[in-house]
Amino acid sequence: MGALEENSNENAYMNHMFESLVTSDDDVVGMVAYSLYKLSKRDWIANFSQENGRSPSKDECDEYVKKMMPRDIDRLRVLAEGIMSEYGGVVLADAYSEIREEAREDEIICQIQKQGAFWKQVGTGLFSAFLFALILILLYYILKFLGIPFSFG
Repeated sequence: MGALEENSNENAYMNHMFESLVTSDDDVVGMVAYSLYKLSKRDWIANFSQENGRSPSKDECDEYVKKMMPRDIDRLRVLAEGIMSEYGGVVLADAYSEIREEAREDEIICQIQKQGAFWKQVGTGLFSAFLFALILILLYYILKFLGIPFSFG
């Protein structure tokens, strides 16, 4: 049997496990489960080599893959879901901090804008008061010039 044929058989088992664990292209949990399977297989090979003083043969590796039962596949998916859930919690915690900081910055910006609007209104109010006083003074002198009596009391 040539190297190409061995690779072909190995890929058949890999594809079988991949197909068993990954249900679609966007099945991230399945991909994590497949990674866990590969880690498990790697650990099995290392343990086998340590116990037997040699690497497992292709037939022994094939036997390992064949022994994977549906409950083992389910267990890998459950472990993967746990990992993804834990990771999601970490990502969410990080995002919460960022979102909270952004909200705080937005609140500060709103307060500054409100204060800017307040001082703009104060300026408008002062200008209006000055203009009103000027109009009253002008009206007083016009009435005085025309000889119309005007009194404050």
